[in-house]
Amino acid sequence: MQAVGLWDGNKSAQAAAGRARLAYALCAEGKEDAELGLSLLDESIPEQAVVCRRLNTAWQERDTRRKHLKWMKQGLAVAAMLLFWVVGGAQIWINKKRLEANRQRQIAKDNANQVQRSQKAARTSAQEARRQSARANTRQT
Repeated sequence: MQAVGLWDGNKSAQAAAGRARLAYALCAEGKEDAELGLSLLDESIPEQAVVCRRLNTAWQERDTRRKHLKWMKQGLAVAAMLLFWVVGGAQIWINKKRLEANRQRQIAKDNANQVQRSQKAARTSAQEARRQSARANTRQT
């Protein structure tokens, strides 16, 4: 580049600089650095225009991939929050049902105990009634 700066008529230096920029741009293309490659090239030069189009296409594809990746990350974040919400809600619902089942179990136990006490009281009352009936029969005779 210094040779071109010293003498504008140095065609071989201009051509060499153009070839060097093209080679460097091709190297940047190989490393998927489209921005660097495009900064080196001039689309008005036919040899470089082909590489410029490829680099522009690669740049657009990269941007599209980045956008898709961003959307996927956002979608995964939403899905994770939704999953957290659903699992949390299910846990709360299950816990309420468990507590209700325990409460109903305790009510059933209490009722069973009450039935046993009532049956025992009924047996006791029946025995007492039989005794009193037997006493009443013995007094009448």
